[in-house]
Amino acid sequence: MRCICDGITKSGSPCRAPAMPGDTRCISHSENPKIQELKRQAVSKGGKALKKVLVNLPLIEAKTSEDVHRILAETLTLLRTDALEPPKAKAILGLCRELLPFLREQEFEREQEENADRWLEGMKQAGYFGEDA
Repeated sequence: MRCICDGITKSGSPCRAPAMPGDTRCISHSENPKIQELKRQAVSKGGKALKKVLVNLPLIEAKTSEDVHRILAETLTLLRTDALEPPKAKAILGLCRELLPFLREQEFEREQEENADRWLEGMKQAGYFGEDA
């Protein structure tokens, strides 16, 4: 979950930077040694590094319509808690909207094949087809 940093700036006001993934603080306020090392590396590059720190995120599985519904529920939760910006939520919604019809069609075709296989097996067991069918 991505939230706002809970650190305090030098002026005494709350920090407004996004918290680092897996932390409650931004890159400047984090006490995590790995994040502090990332900050040192960024500072040593003198502003020539990317503005954002790239993080290896786990792959999101979206192989079924249930997976898409789970992604949408997670997105809604993140949006409601202000952990996700509305433009990013809108992008996720758009991708899900495009993906869902294809997944539903695949699931329907798979179900039809399974039904046909069960019907054929039932007919064979009932003796409607010979051994070579």
